[in-house]
Amino acid sequence: MSAYDVVLKSREKGRPTAVRYISNIVEGFIELHGDRRFADDRAVIGGVGTIGGSPVTVIGIEKGEDTATRLAHNFGCANPEGYRKAVRLMKEAEKFHRPVLCFVDTSGAYCGIGAEERGQSEAIAMSIMEMIRLKTPTLSIIIGEGGSGGALGLCAADEVWITETATYSVISPEGCASILWKDSSKVAEASECLKMTAEDLAKLGAVEQVIPENGFTDAFYAGLKEKIAASVAGVVVDYKGINVADDTKLRKELREAGVEYAVVKNTMLRLALKDTELEAMSEVLEGTTAIAISHEDPMAAARILCKYAEASKGAYSVKIGYMEGAVMPKEEVEAIAKLPNREGMLSMFAGALTSTLSGLAVAMQAYADKCEEEPAA
Repeated sequence: MSAYDVVLKSREKGRPTAVRYISNIVEGFIELHGDRRFADDRAVIGGVGTIGGSPVTVIGIEKGEDTATRLAHNFGCANPEGYRKAVRLMKEAEKFHRPVLCFVDTSGAYCGIGAEERGQSEAIAMSIMEMIRLKTPTLSIIIGEGGSGGALGLCAADEVWITETATYSVISPEGCASILWKDSSKVAEASECLKMTAEDLAKLGAVEQVIPENGFTDAFYAGLKEKIAASVAGVVVDYKGINVADDTKLRKELREAGVEYAVVKNTMLRLALKDTELEAMSEVLEGTTAIAISHEDPMAAARILCKYAEASKGAYSVKIGYMEGAVMPKEEVEAIAKLPNREGMLSMFAGALTSTLSGLAVAMQAYADKCEEEPAA
């Protein structure tokens, strides 16, 4: 199947939309409405439900399945209020520590005059920023078209999955052909150049998993539900006992110690570590991963994170470390964490030096006294 054939398949009439995914995967879904600023954008649906018994916040870009529903959902082209509704639901999920699951299917954000006047680009940028900073697990699944910034606004997740005949690209192939060649007939060539198919995206490391579609049967939904439950619900188990207040306290303590701390995508981090002296660290990149970098006291990050890991009773764990050109296993990081800070070590050294000098002075005085007592030869 050529890249353009995949593009046509991703737009095919009758392809399941976000509503169908939610009804087949999420139990007890309750839809929530509005961005609390302007309106309720029907192109973006969102709410709460459960997957495998674990609560989850679900957000989806809905295209509609027939003429009436497509008009009602604006053909899946979201307005600014749609992205602001999504951000509101993500922040609510963060507060109650629910994972966020997004279903993405859009040719792009709505480009009408009203949308631009209400700050379309700002709304998308804010959604991307908030999703990156979110202190709760996130998973985005591209189920059809993943077009332009409209898709990226809900794809800045910890993990991005894609179904095998879906697409994900910075621009539509028609738009690309018109810009590069001024010829819309070159759309098939543009599709190949954009590397927008699931196969190409997986090779590039832009997505974590490609989901076989199997004709979108009941078995497909059952299998996808099992995968999501193992991923999202599994992360919830890892995070048990941690709330936003504790996480904020940890970040504040690290920041005050001159340590940078950020949650990162494993795929992107593996690419960054490839062919470097740190590549061995890729072996432990599973689940939700954060990196901490000390700029002042080289032991500050290890000391604070190990202390917090012990207090959290397994909710947090230190995986690996690096110092002065050497990758350190978890055990070495924990050993370093038990050492005093730089000021403490200087104090201990000064104390030891003072003790040594004091002992030397006493010995010299004792020798001088002995010399005075002995009669001259």
